Amino acid sequence: MEILEQAITELYKKTGPNRTAWADWLGANHIFLVADTATQLARRYNANEELARAGGMLHDVADAVMSRFDPEHGEESLKSARILMRQAGFSDKEIRITVDDAIRLHSCHDGQLPESLEGKSLEEVNPSPA
Repeated sequence: MEILEQAITELYKKTGPNRTAWADWLGANHIFLVADTATQLARRYNANEELARAGGMLHDVADAVMSRFDPEHGEESLKSARILMRQAGFSDKEIRITVDDAIRLHSCHDGQLPESLEGKSLEEVNPSPA
């Protein structure tokens, strides 16, 4: 987990031509707050706290390198999350749960809800409208 947290911190410190100014604020004020809250909810639901925390840190990781309004933002977040988790030593199963369920479905678009407890923990951080 420390390797992943450090990699995300370093990623948000970098600047690039496609990155928006608010990425600095997100890196300093949003991603770890979401991760902390997802961890607390995972504890409440007996979910894997590390995976919920990873999902919270990585849920919109493409913000570190591009505008959220870029049409590739969602796919870039998923791709980057997979790479960062793999580099940090997470297993394929852990990556599938975190990326394909928790992160991909955390916004509950088109009525698609996460199935894993880790995904439900992340979704509850920012619940979908009822």
